[in-house]
Amino acid sequence: MEIADLVEAHEKFLRTPRGQRSGANAELVRQAAHARHISAVLDLLEQAPLETYLGLGSHDRYYLTLCALRIIATGSDKEIQR
Repeated sequence: MEIADLVEAHEKFLRTPRGQRSGANAELVRQAAHARHISAVLDLLEQAPLETYLGLGSHDRYYLTLCALRIIATGSDKEIQR
């Protein structure tokens, strides 16, 4: 993904109603991580929700942080199995 594509995706994200942004933000974090755009990942993580009382979800900040680190380090979001 090119930076221009990331900018376009972010502009679309900003037009998304606030109540629907959680999933859109999670996808944008993953796209930024795949593009190795670390500053974008950090900025987007600030907008991600903290974990809920029901436990850690795939759109929560801590989970997304782990996913982004994995993508940046390995190029994949899959856990390494031994």
